Amino acid sequence: MTGDFETRREALTAAWGQPRPVSDPAAACWLLGGAAAGLNGTDVLAQRYPSREAAMAFHRLGRDEFGHVSLGIKADPAGGVVGVMDVRARVAAMRAAMSNPKEGTR
Repeated sequence: MTGDFETRREALTAAWGQPRPVSDPAAACWLLGGAAAGLNGTDVLAQRYPSREAAMAFHRLGRDEFGHVSLGIKADPAGGVVGVMDVRARVAAMRAAMSNPKEGTR
């Protein structure tokens, strides 16, 4: 993580509060519909935000720092806004680095 990431995250958290994890990420995918509906809960980061603007800002941060792909942001009938990001590429890179730690030191 970069220092810029930490600064941006702190500013977003100060403005909108900490995003809250969605207890059932697969259900969040179904809420979005489309391609997201077929993903497993382990493929995504699903969080609840106070507003669409907050979700968009945190999704930009995740994209810029980790390459996460925003699958969508939608009002939740239970309240707030749910945003889902595809984290498969980042998880795959982390697994590859763990399975071959010497590769990361070159």
